[in-house]
Formats: sequence, structure tokens, C-alpha cells
Amino acid sequence: MRGGGPVIAEGRRANARCAAERLRGLLGQAGIVSPGLGVEPCVWEQPGEGAVRAVELGQVLPEVAHLIADLLEDGLQARRAPLRDRLSEVNARTRRRGELL
Repeated sequence: MRGGGPVIAEGRRANARCAAERLRGLLGQAGIVSPGLGVEPCVWEQPGEGAVRAVELGQVLPEVAHLIADLLEDGLQARRAPLRDRLSEVNARTRRRGELL
């Protein structure tokens, strides 16, 4: 193992655990329970990153998959809304300027 290997591996495990707990908490707020959500016991080699532990999402029923997809769609739309609003403002100003000419 390279120098500091166990310390790095523990940091990667903690990061995966934190990500899994965060996802579990947010899914729980949406009323979604995923019993298979957890940290993968195997260590994976990620190019440029070294050893990482994956977060295992586990199996879910189709209804749960649809709920998760709905949440992701809502989140993506919310993320795009400020840009869409800004483009609308710019387009409105451009139209007004064109009317003045």
C-alpha cells in the first residue's frame, strides 16, 4: 500500500457513508425508503482519484423508481428556472429595444 493508505481508505469510506446517509435522509423526507441503500463493501479504483467506495442504491419497486424520477425532474426544473427567467428578461428587453428603433 502507498503511504497513508489506511487513512485515505477510511476517508473514502466516511465520504461514502456520509453520501449514503444524506441520500437516505432526503429520500426519507420525500417518503421514500430504500432498504438496499448503503456503502459498497468493495473498494473500486477510480481513474485520477484512486481507491473509492461506491454508494449502493439497491433494488426498489417500480413505483419507488418513478417517485425518485419525479423528484429528480422537479429538482432539474427548479435548477433551470432562474436561467429560464433570466433569458425571458433579456428577450423582453431586446424586444423593447427593437420596438424603439
